[in-house]
Amino acid sequence: MSTKNTYGWFVVGTTLANQSIAMGVLLSGYALFVLPWAEEFQVPQSQVLLGSTIVLVVNSLASPFAGKLMDKLSLRTLILIGVACFAAGLLLISFASAFWMILAAYATLLPAAIIFCGSLSSQTLVSKWFTEGRGVALGVSSLGSSVGGFVLPLVISALIAAFDWRMTMIILAVGAVAVLFPLNGLVLRKDPPKPADPSETDTQAGAQVEPDWIASQLVRMPTFWIPVLGIVPLMAAYTGVQFNLGALVNSLSFGEGAEGVKDGLAAKLISTIAVGQVIGKLAASSASERIDHRVVYWIMAVLMAAALFLLSGEPSVTVLYIACLLLGSAVGATLPMLPIFYTSRLGAKSIGVILGIATLVLILGSFGSYVTGLIYEATQSYDTAFLAMGALLIPVSIAMFFLPSPEKARKSWSQATLQSAATEGA
Repeated sequence: MSTKNTYGWFVVGTTLANQSIAMGVLLSGYALFVLPWAEEFQVPQSQVLLGSTIVLVVNSLASPFAGKLMDKLSLRTLILIGVACFAAGLLLISFASAFWMILAAYATLLPAAIIFCGSLSSQTLVSKWFTEGRGVALGVSSLGSSVGGFVLPLVISALIAAFDWRMTMIILAVGAVAVLFPLNGLVLRKDPPKPADPSETDTQAGAQVEPDWIASQLVRMPTFWIPVLGIVPLMAAYTGVQFNLGALVNSLSFGEGAEGVKDGLAAKLISTIAVGQVIGKLAASSASERIDHRVVYWIMAVLMAAALFLLSGEPSVTVLYIACLLLGSAVGATLPMLPIFYTSRLGAKSIGVILGIATLVLILGSFGSYVTGLIYEATQSYDTAFLAMGALLIPVSIAMFFLPSPEKARKSWSQATLQSAATEGA
């Protein structure tokens, strides 16, 4: 199968749309609801941020099970279930009379929407449809969250200003159903092809049957741990900044004569992060096919460290835009790079299981928003949080030196390991 497979690219386009809406509303757009919810329900901003943490934690906890389902069941059916949960969750929030109802939606229905309409299902689907040019296909697919991150905050901000946050939720729910149900139902009619023999697998070190990896094997492998632990501090920094942008902008003075500069600035900065994500995804997915994957990661880490440095203190509006562009570029590369790290070293046959378990580990990064909010409430500054997140990048960048090359990783698939996988998976 090659990048000339027309149907495969229709699948990529569909996953792009799924991620645009699901990730754009539930993650990129969340910061725009923090202040309205805090004011209406009279709760601290750190408590409001629990919703963003809860949805990511539940998403992470459920991902290993969901990843296994994606390797076994129809992804079309699972994605349509995700769309239904997305709409139901937003409608539940629109009628909330207490903040716990919003948290309930983010703990139950909306994690299913992120799992089945977000990056996990998209990466799994695209990885199974492509062998040649997989990096480029994953990069294009992952643009969905960036497109949504650019467009949806602006749409949400305008809707809240024109109506209110409740009507905004209803409009978003109806729009998602109107777009995603027919699109996925029409395009995802075929299941991804299954390799009939080793020559059809994506190998870089000779023809080799890809094993059915299981959790007990993966958690004993440095090849599994190094990439995902490298992504954790990047995700912690991203959530720490993204979900606190509204409050961060509100905390800055910008000096005299800056009246009105804060109006709509948070939404614009979120969109700037999305632009950076587009740059990061395309650059990383393209570079991954030409240079050492570890070098790509180190570039990501440097960009994130620079963004956190620029966000500290009292940044000007211009510096905020630069920092958000750098942050977006760094975190944007994580979406295509994680499956690239794994498929090139562990194969694509069990990619749903691999990414599902990896997503469980990424639960550590989801606490970035909540911890950042707590640190701000304790110190009235975001500097300590940003410094701590930057420091976390140092040990994981060192660990990346020990990640084996794709060739070496694939050669390590011993006959005993394959036999064990077949026996334990039976």
